[in-house]
Amino acid sequence: MRIINITLACILLSGCATKNDFVKNAEFNYRIPVAIVNHGTFSPNSAGGTDFQVKFYNTSNKVIKYADFEVEAYNRVGDKVPDRVSGKYVKSLRDTGPHYPGQPNFSPLKSARWANVWYSYNISCGSVKSINLTFMDGEVKYFNTNDIDYMIQNNGCRKAY
Repeated sequence: MRIINITLACILLSGCATKNDFVKNAEFNYRIPVAIVNHGTFSPNSAGGTDFQVKFYNTSNKVIKYADFEVEAYNRVGDKVPDRVSGKYVKSLRDTGPHYPGQPNFSPLKSARWANVWYSYNISCGSVKSINLTFMDGEVKYFNTNDIDYMIQNNGCRKAY
């Protein structure tokens, strides 16, 4: 019985972070240090708190210490939505590594989701506006909106899944 449980756990864990073609191609492109495979908002909770998620693979040849994301939320007609508590439209999120080359920032045991980033019932979707990567060797790379299009699979205003 114990062998069956261990085997089942290995099968379940191995299937959760399978690299798709987007990630595999990014690993061969030196300009793409991370490949974002899923990003976006979740539906607001009962208090209007809206979560945001960024799932990525480290496609660089270095260990990522921090991945900082600036994100925005939008309503159903494409207008930016502010947080009703802070009034801010843009929010900063930090993912703390280490994230080793070829590895994702998510697993069955580690979420890539930030809770209650905004408080608003009007949020329909969200997008990543910039990425700042800090590597373990001290190097820092910044990518603005124009730079990140090729780093995000299905870029745009998205709902997370």
